[in-house]
Amino acid sequence: MPRDLVEQARELYVALCSSADNHVLLHGDLHHENVLRAEREPWLAIDPHGVAGDPGAEIGPILYNPLTGPEPTLSLLDRRLEQLADGLGMPLDRAVAWGFVQAVLSEVWDQDHGPVPTGRALDVALALRPRL
Repeated sequence: MPRDLVEQARELYVALCSSADNHVLLHGDLHHENVLRAEREPWLAIDPHGVAGDPGAEIGPILYNPLTGPEPTLSLLDRRLEQLADGLGMPLDRAVAWGFVQAVLSEVWDQDHGPVPTGRALDVALALRPRL
């Protein structure tokens, strides 16, 4: 993991948290394996961690998941970011910043378990970095 990437993500995280206009209840672990089809509603989010924060903090996993399989994650990046920014009512550059921060964090978590091949989260972080 490039140290400068982690440091940039940390600094950006602090700036995003301190500039948040809105704090809401967040899932805290919202990714594709924690969203299921349901009967009472079309979709059900399971395993919530129940944290409060900026709505943008949930963006990352939507950008880099699923972590395996044939999905062309990077080719969907711009469309996903635009939809998320619009749906959350936030500027696109803020959505990009949250996506970058969460992608770096995900890659750091993966590295915590020992050296791993470059993953989609790192690919997303590197693709977003020039847009910061």
